[in-house]
Formats: sequence, structure tokens, C-alpha cells
Amino acid sequence: MTPPTSAPHIAGDARLAAQWRRAAHRAERRRPRREATRTLTASVAAPPAQVFAVYADIGNHLGAHAFLRRLVLHRDTVEAGLRTVEFTAIEDVPVLGVRVPTRTHARQRIETDGLRYRTETWTSPAVTTRQLITFAPGPDGGTLVTEELVFSAPPALLGFVAARGAAAHEATHRNLRPVLEGPAATDRPDPRPDPPRDPRPASGPASSGGPAGTG
Repeated sequence: MTPPTSAPHIAGDARLAAQWRRAAHRAERRRPRREATRTLTASVAAPPAQVFAVYADIGNHLGAHAFLRRLVLHRDTVEAGLRTVEFTAIEDVPVLGVRVPTRTHARQRIETDGLRYRTETWTSPAVTTRQLITFAPGPDGGTLVTEELVFSAPPALLGFVAARGAAAHEATHRNLRPVLEGPAATDRPDPRPDPPRDPRPASGPASSGGPAGTG
């Protein structure tokens, strides 16, 4: 399978690249903490290879992800059938009714010969999200997309981060479906209820976990 092509509008940034390296280094040294897990599923009326290619290309998530405003690519390599994409997502995350500019640093690992990829993201304050997205044949030639999310954050923020992150990823799945199925897909009802809101206030920006297609 040919690896998806990165969107042409994504450009490098030396300052953000340095921040990315620091965030990755801190995450590797961070002690294990309490985690929250969420599993999301979506059915798409398109073949798995086509759905995988659209999801795996991070540029396709601009306009689909609720908070995403800009993507900055730092590195994109393929080695031994594994494509690694390192990037920073610039997001506006709502906190207590105010949109707070947030930088989410991410590493996406795409199995170029398979229908799955993993993404790890790091956001201040000390928020980490790990994602595994798989694409399996569904009924009538469609695709079942399954996203496993693991959130790690300071205890006071964990519930808020998980609720907001899961809600943002649910919205991304809904918004990418018309890209693959056509405008008529928006008329198809989504049987899944909206994720519950976490009533606890946050003391700072909460990560959305990055684009769904990037993990």
C-alpha cells in the first residue's frame, strides 16, 4: 500500500521542532500515572484501504477536528514498512468558556503495509494521549474504524481531559465520514450519544488528544 501523502500546506518551524523534542524527552522520562481509557467506533461506507488513507493523512483533519487550526510537520520518514510522522498541532481548546491556544506535539507511526497506526501526543500541563486506530472490513463493503484512546494527566485534570478529548475525536469521525461517503453521509443518523460533560473546572488547557487521524 502506498503511504498517504502529507498535505502540501504543512511547513516546518525550527522553534516548534525544538519544543517538540523537549516535549518528547519529558514524556519519556515521566513516571507512570493514573490513566483513563476510551474506545470509539465509526462505520464508513467506503473500502478499508480508502478510509485508512484519508484518516492517516494528517492534513485531512484540518476542518474536521473541532479544535485544530494549523499543522506543522517536523519529520516524515519510512523505514522497514513503518512510516513515522512527527508534527505539532496548533489548537484552540475551550476551557471554562474561553478558547485557549494550545500546542499538541505528536508522533504518528503508520504501518504502511497494514490498516492501522498509532499516535502519541504531548500537551502542557503534562498531558499524554496514546491512540491506536484500526480499519477492518465492515458490512456491505464498508469499514469499521476503531480508535483506542489512553489519556494520562495530573489527577485534577484527568476526567476533564478524557471527556473533552473523546468528544473531539467523536466529532472528527463524524466530520470525516462525508469526505469518504459524499455529502449525503451527513443525513445518516449517528446512534451514539454525545459523551458526558465533565463538570469539574480545569486549571489550564486540556489536550484534545490531537487529530483522530493522527492517532
